[in-house]
Amino acid sequence: MSPYLFTLVMEVLTLLVRQSSSQVSFKFHARCSKQKIISLSFADDLFLFAHGDCWSVKFLREALDKFSLASGLHPNLAKSTVFFCNILRAIKDQILHIMPFQEGSLPVRYLGVPLISSRLAAKDCKILLDHMDRRIDNWMTKSLSFAGRLQLINSVLVALYSY
Repeated sequence: MSPYLFTLVMEVLTLLVRQSSSQVSFKFHARCSKQKIISLSFADDLFLFAHGDCWSVKFLREALDKFSLASGLHPNLAKSTVFFCNILRAIKDQILHIMPFQEGSLPVRYLGVPLISSRLAAKDCKILLDHMDRRIDNWMTKSLSFAGRLQLINSVLVALYSY
């Protein structure tokens, strides 16, 4: 039930953020403007994207504050991070003053996969592939028939894809 509740609550936040983005001075992140992506949520994580200017960040902060007042939920400051790319130090400081989160450094890994702006290459996912190989090798030593091992591998690969 918990993941469903999180999804419903994040829909409210998404609507608040979209309302903020309708302001004339809000600018989308360069890689997200075509699709008008502002937020992504997965499991209990939330990613917010905006252009690296103070006005856009203020709109996001206002939406977070409205959401906090309405829901009673607040961002965990110890786990929240702001990532910058090609932003002047003075603007970074202003943004960090608006959003009281710690500054992170790129590239960052999320669920074992690097978050990068280009297409993922096989080398980027090598850690995940190695992990899967170790699991399959472990299953090969079990006393399963070939059909049983094949079924086990297929079911785990499908579950990983969905996850």
